[in-house]
Amino acid sequence: MTLRLVHSRHDLPPFWDGEPVTWDAWQDIRSSLALHVPAHELACDKCGAVDENLIAWGIRPPNEPTYTTTETRTTPTGRKYEAQVEVKAYPVRDIYASRCRHCGHDVVTDTRTDERWDLDETDYGPEGSTSDTLF
Repeated sequence: MTLRLVHSRHDLPPFWDGEPVTWDAWQDIRSSLALHVPAHELACDKCGAVDENLIAWGIRPPNEPTYTTTETRTTPTGRKYEAQVEVKAYPVRDIYASRCRHCGHDVVTDTRTDERWDLDETDYGPEGSTSDTLF
């Protein structure tokens, strides 16, 4: 009988603070950024390599599942009136990961809060990143 070990490490956290995240594929985006930014700002915090990172965008559910707005409606007689309607909110690409091309270190940026976190091994498990494991 042959036993196979199942690799439980995800490429990126499947959850972010309890919210499920669907990650896009890693994108290899090259630009002229390196010509305009000081080298120390492009350097990886872990290995010091100066290079542009790979980028992956994440899609999370919205903070509010619906929102209320005012809509103008017209009666069959042509009279206009305003009505309050609930509109479904859709998930947005508001979180992204950048990965060092040399050492594989990941940093996640949350565009809702403008916060950045260095990921460690605990963030890649089935529970993903939680506020207890974020640095």
